[in-house]
Amino acid sequence: MKPSSAIVLLTHSVIFMQMRSSGPLAPHTNFMDLLTFGRLQIPFVHEIEVEIEDEDKEEKEEGKANSSSTPCVCLWVCVCLISASSSLFSVDSQRKEPSVSSSPSLSSSECKDNILCDLPLQPVPPPLQPPSPRLPMVSFSSSTPLDGTCGASLVTLQQQEEDQEDLKHVFKSSTSEGKHPDGAPLKRGVVFGHTALKERAAYVIGSAQGVPRTDLVKTASDVFGSLQSYVEHTCSAEDVGPSSFSAEEVQKIGVLDIRLLNLDRHLSNLLVVDTETSRQLVPIDHGFSFPSYKDLTDVYFGWTFWKQCKQAWTQSSLRQVAAIDALADAQKLHELGLPSESILASVFSTLLLKHASHSSISLFRLAMFLQSGVMTTGGEAPSQFEAVLKTCLKTCLSPHQDPCAQFNWSQAAASPPHPNWADLVSKFLSAVDKVLSPASAASTSLTSA
Repeated sequence: MKPSSAIVLLTHSVIFMQMRSSGPLAPHTNFMDLLTFGRLQIPFVHEIEVEIEDEDKEEKEEGKANSSSTPCVCLWVCVCLISASSSLFSVDSQRKEPSVSSSPSLSSSECKDNILCDLPLQPVPPPLQPPSPRLPMVSFSSSTPLDGTCGASLVTLQQQEEDQEDLKHVFKSSTSEGKHPDGAPLKRGVVFGHTALKERAAYVIGSAQGVPRTDLVKTASDVFGSLQSYVEHTCSAEDVGPSSFSAEEVQKIGVLDIRLLNLDRHLSNLLVVDTETSRQLVPIDHGFSFPSYKDLTDVYFGWTFWKQCKQAWTQSSLRQVAAIDALADAQKLHELGLPSESILASVFSTLLLKHASHSSISLFRLAMFLQSGVMTTGGEAPSQFEAVLKTCLKTCLSPHQDPCAQFNWSQAAASPPHPNWADLVSKFLSAVDKVLSPASAASTSLTSA
């Protein structure tokens, strides 16, 4: 056996004995398992092996191999590795990782009785992975891609009983929205891989505005995504004129989109449902929503210039807005796993909405305030809302810490999320009033005429 091979085998043997005595290996682990473990998990062993092999080749080529030095080298390597491995595995043995198998899971009977259930998510690095093994598992008896959508499919849930009626849903995987060739999301201010999470979040705070039931699930093939109840509809809003919708319906959509800071409210994402007495709008497709406060450039409302947006708020709309609790919803979004920088933007857009409706500021004025350069700059300059919010955050928060880290949304429903919360909100709304004053409103009206 070559000296280099002897050193490598001795190295692995020493580490193996240390690992078995320290506890991080399972009792059935054998020496051959360690050979692979050593190469993959202990990089310095592999580096020593490669280095010794290279030196051995050089000595063989030059004819200067010195066998008398081999015992010293072996002894020196063993001493070093005994010391290093003892330190390494004594630390690892004290830091036990939780076993994956210990996590609870849904039984088949639980999935049958509650296929779509509400389960909290934990925030994870993008792209978002299934946050919990307790997510309900679903099986589809059929699946058809939907035209004009980014990866959405019309699916039929496989029923447990023959006499049960088939249930149609729209399934989107967590990465269904796609991305640019360079890996960037298709919209600014969002993270690729959060599509399913955003769809669920929109339902959590927007069910009163007609967002269909949406849940987080895993498919039988272990794909994580959102499952939304399918809504039978006549057409989409792009197929009919806006004059066919009531002010109440349009304002309902406006309330939702302002809270979500929707980046993708084109008219095909508004389904038209005709009944015997009314025509209703059903909002769908919210994967591009809840952007970070750091970049609100792509906020877009396709309904901005509809005449209903300039009409006075209806009593129904005012009741809807008054019933909203921005901080309670912020806690729900936090528990769901939405990033703090997205929650921050949504909370302040909601506070803006409540203040504006109470002050009789029209939906049109709000839409102009929230969107980036709708009239003049082609959507590249920061919106007035983004500029005001960032200025207030810079004024009221500590400059030595990330703004998002200074907010505690976990108890927002019961206590203010920041020690200077009242002062921050007061400064924000005062700045809003300066921009949305009657004089400023008249100027905007002339510009848009």
